[in-house]
Amino acid sequence: MAGSAAHPQWLLDGIDPLSSYNLEIRIIANNTRFKSWYRHSQVVDSDVTNFKDLVDDILKTFPCGYGDVVKLFCYCHGTKSNIEISSNQELVEMFAKHKSTKTCYLSFAYHHPSSEPPNVPLWEEIDLPSIPSASAPYHV
Repeated sequence: MAGSAAHPQWLLDGIDPLSSYNLEIRIIANNTRFKSWYRHSQVVDSDVTNFKDLVDDILKTFPCGYGDVVKLFCYCHGTKSNIEISSNQELVEMFAKHKSTKTCYLSFAYHHPSSEPPNVPLWEEIDLPSIPSASAPYHV
């Protein structure tokens, strides 16, 4: 029954509902001409997802510039802040904190090492339409 409390719409058939999480992902990057923003949704199994593979998967879909630094942030609704995630342990803790909602709001910030990282706004501050496919990102 897709869309019910027991089976959310994002949960694909055959995936374990106890260990699955919906990741709402924003890609934030600065370049010399304009600021790029992308939004993407992805379902992962927290039992087999690790930090490096998650970052590598996003970079495969949304490549950064040569030599860019990539930082991952998780939005915390309670404190209204973006918390940097940089290890497997922090990723596990993030999943544990979002167990009741099964949705994590992530921001990947790309920047050149010689420049300041882009400002990561709170999720309530900007509303981006979802993109239907990673091959056709939305620019703001």
